Amino acid sequence: MASVTAPGWGSVKLGGTIGVLHGDAKLRVAHWPAEPGGPGTIIIVQGRADFIEVFAETITDFRDRGYAVVTFDLRGQGGSQRAQPAGGHVRRVADYGTDIANVVGFAKAQGLPRPYHIIAHSTGGLAALCAIKHLSKDIDRMVLLAPLLEIPRLPMAPGLARVIGAFMVAFGQSRRLVGKRSELTPFENNRLTTDRARYETLLTLARDNPHLMIDCPTYGWMSAVLTSMKDLEHKIGMDLPIPTLFIASGNDEVVGSAAIDRFARSAPGGGFILIKGAQHHVLLERDNLRNLALKAIDAFLDSPPRLPLELPKQGRRLKFDPAPPEPETPLPVRAKPVDPVPEPVAVAPAPPPEEVAPAAPTETAPEPKPEPGSTPAVTAEARAPDEPAPAPAPTASPAVMRAREKLRERLKKRIQNEEPFVDTPAEARTQAAEVPLELDDPITVEDPITLDEGAPSATKRPRLTDVFTGDDVPDPNPHADAPAVQAPERHRSRPLRAQRFIPANSDRAEKPIRKSGPRTARPVKRSRSGAPGPRKS
Repeated sequence: MASVTAPGWGSVKLGGTIGVLHGDAKLRVAHWPAEPGGPGTIIIVQGRADFIEVFAETITDFRDRGYAVVTFDLRGQGGSQRAQPAGGHVRRVADYGTDIANVVGFAKAQGLPRPYHIIAHSTGGLAALCAIKHLSKDIDRMVLLAPLLEIPRLPMAPGLARVIGAFMVAFGQSRRLVGKRSELTPFENNRLTTDRARYETLLTLARDNPHLMIDCPTYGWMSAVLTSMKDLEHKIGMDLPIPTLFIASGNDEVVGSAAIDRFARSAPGGGFILIKGAQHHVLLERDNLRNLALKAIDAFLDSPPRLPLELPKQGRRLKFDPAPPEPETPLPVRAKPVDPVPEPVAVAPAPPPEEVAPAAPTETAPEPKPEPGSTPAVTAEARAPDEPAPAPAPTASPAVMRAREKLRERLKKRIQNEEPFVDTPAEARTQAAEVPLELDDPITVEDPITLDEGAPSATKRPRLTDVFTGDDVPDPNPHADAPAVQAPERHRSRPLRAQRFIPANSDRAEKPIRKSGPRTARPVKRSRSGAPGPRKS
């Protein structure tokens, strides 16, 4: 484990408090206090091969919004405890979840304001998603940036890679590196960002802090990640106990965006946003793409807290060794050139119109009064000069117009053929048959109803199937001018099949029924030795 003194903490000092958190593993942790009356605390969970200084600009953004910020290096990478110098080895993804839970407990011990929100990237998103049930009592909301749910560029099938990883772990090769050590990738070949300035800053951090870097993964890390991804595939559609926002990148070549979309849309409590044009690390992208992600995060976190704001009792006390304070030197990020705003062009005032003799007043029709509840039309004179003209209403395609016209004609024809609607019970009583109830006279019905004629219903209305699927029900009073419509084949009554009558005294009736005689056994073919052999068909 690195020492608690400089320069083991990195070449860029961001202020705040940084130190070692002693839990299941020694973690390099840094935190910054909140502004008075701040909205809460942000806990940043990094991806693989990241360290605290990589998120310096993001930390500054959340501090400007008034949040308290806590971040740390995952075990096996950065300045946290490592099982071996390179590879970022870890036995299982659940160990990452244990580290996240310990950091949340550290935030509670420091008295940082609630609610607590998690911003996790890539491998950190996978770890937070696997440990979501254990974090639901303390975390109010989570934002997962390109969580590692699928690796689209594996050199082999995921199942085969998972078998190879388990095989290497079983034979004691879990800490062996999967590939060869490589140099830093130039900007033209990188898969993280399209912003050259931010990527050059990232390369500078990597060159100045080689002790915080790791190389290609180990077989143990690969086996642990692929196993966790397979377990999450079986949990698609599970109810997320923490409201979670999934943000995917449109041009991501490291993580499969389709798997993120499928998981987020099927999980109750999850939301999905796709940022087109962004690569894997959206927080290191160009300003226009990065601002989209930050606006989505602000809108998601700016809501009433789900959990109580009182800090619960602290259970396990974690030891924290702070490093000596040093002056704050913010991470240099090259400013983007901004296009100058064009200055307004002065326009010469128009000459005053010539005086015209007033014409005789003419009688004009009074303007119609707008109906209550309707929106008055805005004319060109009433519209403000700087107000844009309203957009024209979208027109439908000719095919849609023909379909609408055909449906309108069918609906009109169907309504004409139906019985009149009855809205009040009084009208229904006038159409019913009158039955005298005199004691002396017999009970008679003026309009008797027979079984051959169907009794028309006074409140009959066309069904939805009658309008859209055709004449499923025969019309009691078809319109005279309407063409006859043949019922569909599935509703047409089939005629009885005519059977030929054969008299009893005919020759065919007296002809005896032919019966097949007894079958003779076929001879069994024997071999030369005399044993019965298989019979050929």
